[in-house]
Amino acid sequence: MYRIVRPDGSVRWINDRGFKVHDDTGRVYRIAGIAEDITERRHAEEAVRSSQHELRISNRIAEIFLTTADDEMYSEVLHVLLEAMESRYGIFGYIREDDTLIIPSMTRDIWDECRVRDKTIVFPREKWGGIWGRALVEKRSLFANEGLHVPEGHVPVTRVLVVPVMYAGKVIGLLQVANKATDYTYKDQKFLETMANKIAPILNARLQRDTEQRERKQAEEALRRSEERYALAQRAAEIGSWDWNILTGALTWSETIEPMFGFRRGEFDKTYDAFLDCVHPEDRKSVTDAVDACVEGGEDYLIEHRIVRPDGSVRWVSETGDVIRDERGEAIRMLGVVQDITERKDAERRLELHDFRLQSLLDLHKMGEASKEEILDFAREEIIKVTESKFAFIGFLSEDESAMTIDNWSKLTMAECAVADKPMHFPIAKAGLWGAAVRQRKPVVVNDYEAAHAAKKGYPEGHVPIKRFLCIPVFEGKRIVAMGGVANKESDYNESDIDAMASMINDMWRVIQRKQAEEARSVLLLDMGERVKELTCIYEIAKSIRQRQTLEEIFQDTVALIPLGWHYPEITRVKVSFDGVEYVSEAFEETEWKLTSELVISGERSGSVEVYLLEEKPMLDEGPFLREERYLIDNIARALSGAIERKRAEENLRRYRQHLEELVEERTIELTEANKQLLQEIEGRKRLEKEILEIGEREQRRIGQELHDSIGQQFTGIAFMTKVLAQKLSAKLPSEAADATEVVSLVNRAMDQTRSLAKGLHPVDLDTDSLTSILQELAATTEKLFGIRCTFECDGPIAIDDAAVAVHLYRMVQEAINNAIKHGHAKNIHIGLTHDGKKSVLTVQNDGLDFPGMEAKSKGMGLQIMDHRAEMIGGSLDISKAAGGGTIVTCEFANKKG
Repeated sequence: MYRIVRPDGSVRWINDRGFKVHDDTGRVYRIAGIAEDITERRHAEEAVRSSQHELRISNRIAEIFLTTADDEMYSEVLHVLLEAMESRYGIFGYIREDDTLIIPSMTRDIWDECRVRDKTIVFPREKWGGIWGRALVEKRSLFANEGLHVPEGHVPVTRVLVVPVMYAGKVIGLLQVANKATDYTYKDQKFLETMANKIAPILNARLQRDTEQRERKQAEEALRRSEERYALAQRAAEIGSWDWNILTGALTWSETIEPMFGFRRGEFDKTYDAFLDCVHPEDRKSVTDAVDACVEGGEDYLIEHRIVRPDGSVRWVSETGDVIRDERGEAIRMLGVVQDITERKDAERRLELHDFRLQSLLDLHKMGEASKEEILDFAREEIIKVTESKFAFIGFLSEDESAMTIDNWSKLTMAECAVADKPMHFPIAKAGLWGAAVRQRKPVVVNDYEAAHAAKKGYPEGHVPIKRFLCIPVFEGKRIVAMGGVANKESDYNESDIDAMASMINDMWRVIQRKQAEEARSVLLLDMGERVKELTCIYEIAKSIRQRQTLEEIFQDTVALIPLGWHYPEITRVKVSFDGVEYVSEAFEETEWKLTSELVISGERSGSVEVYLLEEKPMLDEGPFLREERYLIDNIARALSGAIERKRAEENLRRYRQHLEELVEERTIELTEANKQLLQEIEGRKRLEKEILEIGEREQRRIGQELHDSIGQQFTGIAFMTKVLAQKLSAKLPSEAADATEVVSLVNRAMDQTRSLAKGLHPVDLDTDSLTSILQELAATTEKLFGIRCTFECDGPIAIDDAAVAVHLYRMVQEAINNAIKHGHAKNIHIGLTHDGKKSVLTVQNDGLDFPGMEAKSKGMGLQIMDHRAEMIGGSLDISKAAGGGTIVTCEFANKKG
């Protein structure tokens, strides 16, 4: 349930309900729903709630006036109003005869928080100021939600609503509320004015009493206050007391009862019989029975009944009483009170009528399975009940709104009306009151049919007499589609009747529209079912065309599938003819009810598709066949014609492919032989490359071994002899001895460098488990020889199955370091080795000059050798530019053989 805003700015309440629509497989494929305009119902509910709320507040205030002491009464009434108005501050005051405003009670918060000097609750007329003073002087309600100014020290006032209390055209008091959390509205003003109207007679009575009390003696003040309060309670609650002398029949009423029963003072005859004459004839027996039961049986006398005033108006009263008996137990007097409860009874009746109206709308919306006539009959009888009328009709307008047809009359109308020709057709141009509703495009209400009326044209002879009349149009968009009318309510038709009747007939129209939509939907679903059958048929035939290998299989599937897509599948037979061969469905038989479509191949007729019905059926679009069945057989024929042409094309293509395959086979033999020769040449080249690398490796090892074994030993001997020479010279020639020692140091450094070179040329201890340690040593040697930073990092020992692989990796790192120093002029080199169980990655990154590109890579012998080494170990080599400058050499390789 939600609200919508129309383009004209008006707001409407919508009750929206939806449901899922499933297909044959249970899948939800759409959502459908019903949107219902419940604005009138909401307004009715709000009106009832508002009326009940006002009644509760007024009853509480009346109770306070009757039961609360003078010094607290104003505060208690103000507290009730502040709570109802959701306001923080307020005042309730009265005006004395000298035009002085007395405020016996301000909101406690105001008095406690106010810092105005010389605070007072007495305001002479010359001191009336601000918005409240203006309201009193101008005798009208005012409210403001901004721009308010208060004296220095006064509590802040952000919003205020002021309502003068008026009685007999005179201002007698003031109601003011302030500082509501939200803005005051005209609705708030209306509510407070209603409360002021309720308070006015009670307050006026109290002020009159106060004036009288001030004029009486001090000694009688307490007694008179009690009497005035009792009188005030009777007047405020419209209660009167009575005393019936059972022995004499005399009946004494208090002063409030005579006006309650419609008499002027002194007009009542003051007898029990005169009282019974006032009781409504339909209630008189129940009253006398209740009195007798109380007098004779001692039962409680508590009854509600109607009275008829002298002017003919009917009122409801509530009476309670008790019997006074003598010492013998005989009833001698009966005392009691009577109260006018007409407003309460009217409120109850309105609430009951409202509940009945809501239930009627609910019952109407449950009639989804009923026929249109049943819906109309129900709606017609219900509008009679919800408007408390005697007669009713419902009519429908023509498309151009030029005439109305009435064929739905209330039962009482049909029984009493002597007018013939039902249903009746009325031209709008000649119509009277109900025609005015069409012309004016709004409801028409006439509560005195005998009075002159511009649109009234009377009714035919024999028509039921009309006293009161109400007619309401039903709109579909901007067009009037229907009309509802009622007549002869006992009392006048009012806005409540219009709202109730409008809700009923508008909902009736929606229910009828929904039912018609559901019937159309059923037809649509049936039609959709037929279309689904047809689509399934063409789909299955298309699938057969795609999947079957031969035309014979396709034709056999087609004659079996076509009956499933026809309107009468159980009596449908099919024949497909092609190239003099016929394919027929099971139990095939030719009849006179036939539908044919030709197979056209390359513009020539080559066969046909024929559908037969075994029985005669009603004539449809083409004989007993539907228009859609003509479309279906033509589509099937076109699909089969296309399949035949495609199959022929596929056969030609197959032959052409076979010829190509034969040619390819011959060429493949030739290429295979050429590939064998090429592979042999590649293998030979790889062997040659491997031999060259092995020769180079052996030569490096020989040079390294020579450096280590020959030159290294010589450096060792020179160092030893020089050291001995230094020892001999140390005693005689100390300076020469120091030079000799320096020579020893130089020889040792040269020997270390020689060994390092030898180690690089011939890593004699390099095997499958020592690659990481040799690379670590290579990094340290590079730092020492070239004076740059060279680091090595590995995430753990790596097992290399083949020692040759370790040698190739070591040589690739050597080459990458040489290139970085020689060509890149690097200052930092980092060697990394990682593995994940399946493959390992070796990286050499430097911060030197950027890598020159693929052209240099293709020309450099060292890089070509690195590519060959990577290929020989089954790895891949990548050389790229580092993010911060320099070059990254990456080699990925498998950890193990295989």
